[in-house]
Amino acid sequence: MSPLKLLIVDDSFFMRQALEKILNVPEIEIIDSAKNGKEAVEKVLLLHPDIVTMDIEMPVMTGIDALREIMATFPVPVIMVSTLTSDGAEATMDALSLGAVDFITKKPAFREMDSIRDELVKKILEVGNNQSLRNHMIRKRLLLQMAKSKHSESNIKTQTAITDNDIKQNAKEFTIHTGRKRPKIEDIKVIGIGISTGGPNALQDLLKEYPAIYLSQY
Repeated sequence: MSPLKLLIVDDSFFMRQALEKILNVPEIEIIDSAKNGKEAVEKVLLLHPDIVTMDIEMPVMTGIDALREIMATFPVPVIMVSTLTSDGAEATMDALSLGAVDFITKKPAFREMDSIRDELVKKILEVGNNQSLRNHMIRKRLLLQMAKSKHSESNIKTQTAITDNDIKQNAKEFTIHTGRKRPKIEDIKVIGIGISTGGPNALQDLLKEYPAIYLSQY
């Protein structure tokens, strides 16, 4: 079995080093680390880790806000590793309610981190190798993609809906700017559509709205 791809998130350089040290086992591959929540979200979207360890108190974006953003964009299992996460703590309850799968209390001193090694490694392996949980995260990502696709399709339909008044106003502006009357629709032989970054997908969705009989003529 391939090692679990892990992303470590902590604002302290020394704590990131400590976590990398105690999690250096064959079953875990540390693919990267992030120093704040914003960077964590970006790296989750870019690297698609199997699991994330997340601190809470960080600059730019807290671990709680990052967790919320990850669950809304690309859900992956997240274990909270913070001095604030303990049984019954408010931060722990907030994290679990937002989708964190587990938590462990981080030691405040670098030299004390070895004491949580066995517990943290065990939790990472249990969470990462839980096929039911992994399937659950995959389903959540697929549902998010479907919802995003439907939203984009709805926006395209709204933005491309043209009324008679739009046509008349457009024709009037064409005449003012060019001094020529706008050609009738039946006289137009070629239509060009310019696209930029992100345009191919939008163009594909747009062409799907045209009946095949029109497209087959060209």
